Amino acid sequence: INEGIAALDALPELAAEKSGLEKGRDRLGQAAMHLMQQGMGGEQDLPISHACDVLSLFGDVIISIFLAEQARIALPKLQAMAASAGRQHTDVEWLASDSEAAFYARKVDNLRFFTHQVLPRTAGTLKVITDTDRTVLNAVF
Repeated sequence: INEGIAALDALPELAAEKSGLEKGRDRLGQAAMHLMQQGMGGEQDLPISHACDVLSLFGDVIISIFLAEQARIALPKLQAMAASAGRQHTDVEWLASDSEAAFYARKVDNLRFFTHQVLPRTAGTLKVITDTDRTVLNAVF
């Protein structure tokens, strides 16, 4: 995860996305530490009750790292193609007329969308995981 995030250092245009990845990674680490502390304190039931949330958080972070790798490869290729065409790599008209350039642009857009629209939700997931409410364990059925 850290290597995937650090690889974006070479692309300052993706600094905001890198920051989002770092926040997602940190939330995953906080969740893992919380669950480990709960388990080591003899409280196994509460961490187990958050298994789906942990898997969701982990999955979101891992997917974002895969998307970052794709964007890290795609952006320089897109920029080179745009330069040789005498266009800006964000030129929507040019992207609509060049399917290869559009393919690379979508890779970058996928990362941007995910880090700005999906990864922020991990803050809520972390809150759920670290909440010590025991209702789910104490409910009478």
